[in-house]
Amino acid sequence: MADWFKRKIEQTSYKYMLSAGVAVFVTILAIVFFIVTCVYSRNKYTDETGQKTVFRSQQIASFVDENYGIFEKYYIASLDDDEVDWLLQNSFTARDYSRYKAVADIMSGSQMFIEHVRGYILCDLRDGWVLSDRGLMTLDELKNKEELKALYNRSVTGERRFWNYVHTTVSEPVPGVDINFRQTFDNSGLSLVIKLPENSIDTYALAVVSINMNTWKNRIQSLLEDDEEIVVTSPAGDIVYSSYEALNDAALKKSEREVVRAADGKRFIAAGTSSAVGSFTYHVFSRFKTGVYLANVATWVILLFFVLLTSVMFMMLARIAYNPVNNLVKNIVGNEKEVQGGNEFNLISRHVSGLKIDKEHLERMVMSQTSRLQEMFELHLINENIKSEDEWNDYFEGLHLPNYGYFATAVMVLDLSGETEVQSSLSEDVICLRIVDSMPAELRELLWMQPVYNSCTIFCLFGDDDEAKLLSKIMTFHEKIQRFTFEEAGLHVIMGVSNTCTEHRRIRRAYRESIKALTNSAPEGIGESSESTVPQCRFFFSNTSDRGESYANSFENEIMEALKACDKQKAYDVTNRFASHLQTVASVDISILYIMRYVNSILLTAFEANINLEEISQENLRKIYRELLSGMEPGRIRRYIKASLIDPILDGMSVRMQDDSYKIMRSIEELVEETKGDILLAECAEKLNVHQTYIWKIMKMEKGMSFTEYTEKYKTDEAKKLLLRTDMTVQEIATALNYSNAQNFIRFFSKVTGVTPGKFRKLN
Repeated sequence: MADWFKRKIEQTSYKYMLSAGVAVFVTILAIVFFIVTCVYSRNKYTDETGQKTVFRSQQIASFVDENYGIFEKYYIASLDDDEVDWLLQNSFTARDYSRYKAVADIMSGSQMFIEHVRGYILCDLRDGWVLSDRGLMTLDELKNKEELKALYNRSVTGERRFWNYVHTTVSEPVPGVDINFRQTFDNSGLSLVIKLPENSIDTYALAVVSINMNTWKNRIQSLLEDDEEIVVTSPAGDIVYSSYEALNDAALKKSEREVVRAADGKRFIAAGTSSAVGSFTYHVFSRFKTGVYLANVATWVILLFFVLLTSVMFMMLARIAYNPVNNLVKNIVGNEKEVQGGNEFNLISRHVSGLKIDKEHLERMVMSQTSRLQEMFELHLINENIKSEDEWNDYFEGLHLPNYGYFATAVMVLDLSGETEVQSSLSEDVICLRIVDSMPAELRELLWMQPVYNSCTIFCLFGDDDEAKLLSKIMTFHEKIQRFTFEEAGLHVIMGVSNTCTEHRRIRRAYRESIKALTNSAPEGIGESSESTVPQCRFFFSNTSDRGESYANSFENEIMEALKACDKQKAYDVTNRFASHLQTVASVDISILYIMRYVNSILLTAFEANINLEEISQENLRKIYRELLSGMEPGRIRRYIKASLIDPILDGMSVRMQDDSYKIMRSIEELVEETKGDILLAECAEKLNVHQTYIWKIMKMEKGMSFTEYTEKYKTDEAKKLLLRTDMTVQEIATALNYSNAQNFIRFFSKVTGVTPGKFRKLN
């Protein structure tokens, strides 16, 4: 079978194979295009329906919060009525029926909210009486009074009013059937609980208003469209209401904006939003209509046009591609009959089989490019591109290199610790390339191969058959290269050396060890120089992990906090400590990870602050990463991060603060106006998505005062306006300015102005 297939290939013209290949390619391309089009249409439909579902869930949650927020405010205001106050302060009798009737009317929601109220109870725990929609009785007559007391003793973050939900499947007592109906407190479902009196420090009464869940269900159901369903869950995971029970499990799994499958197999797109009332979550499900995204006729028309156009184009390309082959066959073979049959490449192969490569000419080319080929060979070794022993031997034979038994690698970077200014990357490149190009022969003879400038470091290979002689070569090279670089550029170099190796497969690892050695200090007696300013030769020690420390993300948090606060000194201090910490890390891979995390934290902060690094940094970000990861000497990293990242980011933030100060100040003013001054600096910063220090600086720059001073001034000015321009009472003004009670407002106003609100009104 294989022989038959091979013969068919040899007998088939390249022209026909090319045409068949184009046809297969066009068919595959059309299929792929169809699949991509369907996937794109489906994803677009899913996204649009998901956005609509999210909006619907948010709309329902907002509707409930708004309507029942008004419901709550009604009871807060109504329970402060004189009739309720009298009832709480006195023991009433049958002669006080009118007062009892007035309070009962208030508790039932009057005419405004009567359809929302299923029942109510008002209990004075001090005097022991209970007023409910089921009648008036003593507390001892109440069958489940312990439930009422437990509700009173419940603490919800110190608030005196809260929403309470009790999930139960037990049916409530029926009037005239259950003998305990009148003496039973029905706590099931959703209830508004208010401890009374509200304007007193000590509370001794409790008002509970039970919500008519049928009215609540009808209201939220009316907001849904025909293709939408809803499931409402409580914080405890109970199903409060479900318009489609097959979706209950999906709601409890809290799937968001994704296609979910109901228990009956139908598919929906889900979204959920939490409400303040009862802390319910409103899960809205929109039916997933498969046929919608496949009904786009325009997609099929475009697909057909694309297939036809692509077919014509590739047939033309196939003809163009075949013409050179056909012409080559005619020029080489020359026999028209032979050209017309068989595979063209086989014909060409038979006619050029006698050609030979000129070996002597190739060897001359290799000799003339030996230096460049050695550099390429070293780069292949660093990148682990030499995989087999055959490749290794071919390079050594072709380049006439000695094959030593021991070798070590070294990398060198410029020592910039004494420089007053950060050396630019361009000037470093120029100096390093000049050092490599002009390195004298006495230094090159100490090396195994040519020195290579790679990724901001000078890479060198040393080799010898004796390990002691190898070390002597390295130390001699270090001493002479220091004199040479100082004479050539006025600078010394920091040299890191790897462990001694015997296998060429370890060159990549040795290279990384020599980079890591840059962060070590040389042991006493090794690489010492008569001049204290000359850096010692630094060797890699595998046991450096003994002095390592565990890394914490505190460096990342601190640098992000410093940048957000525009604190350059703090950012510098954190970077200095981070660079010092790198010296305690033994592994090269871990050091690289730490540097990447630290730099990513800086860039993430700039991104969140809308700082465009491509504009403010003159260096490409990719080059910044390469520079940092190549020369991992701590002092170099510290200086580079400050100059290339921290300084331009802080400058950009400063410009942004000046440009946006008016807009931010206007947003602050609007928030203060909306909240009537009842807002903290942290809340304002969170709403505007900026740092607190950022707001503080803008306030000082625009208003000359702190945020607290500004809100106090606003509340004072608003209070003065209401006192002088309206007939509102002090209590009403306190409520309008969001004070919990009039006493707090009076204390604040007196502290700021020196007089009480009443006296201020009289004096003006």
